[in-house]
Amino acid sequence: MRNWKVDPRLLCTCRFLGSWRELWTLIGTLRNGISIKRYIEKGLIEVHNVQEQYETLLEESRRRGYQFKRRMSVEDIFVIQRYLTSNPVEMWGSIDEGRNLTELRRRAENDSCKYNPLKGDNNAV
Repeated sequence: MRNWKVDPRLLCTCRFLGSWRELWTLIGTLRNGISIKRYIEKGLIEVHNVQEQYETLLEESRRRGYQFKRRMSVEDIFVIQRYLTSNPVEMWGSIDEGRNLTELRRRAENDSCKYNPLKGDNNAV
């Protein structure tokens, strides 16, 4: 699981769709009570920003012409809130956006995705 925490307009199609999938994987992991400690320690997720990430990805999906059917439910929000209220702030996660942007640029060099704004070979944003 990984949340890039960069402007989703900068994500190639593969990473954008992966972010949507991983968002729901995180919610399912929390719902099932599976530990996310390693993802937190590695700076890959921020639980306190899941709802914001959802809204940002949903907005970008509309801009790209996707029609995702899955919507965040009250139960999903409850699962996130339950995690946040039962864990100390240190376990909410922290992501280094600059490091992730550098990593995305590195990956863009060998990316086979048709649409990749970080390659500079198409007009994005």
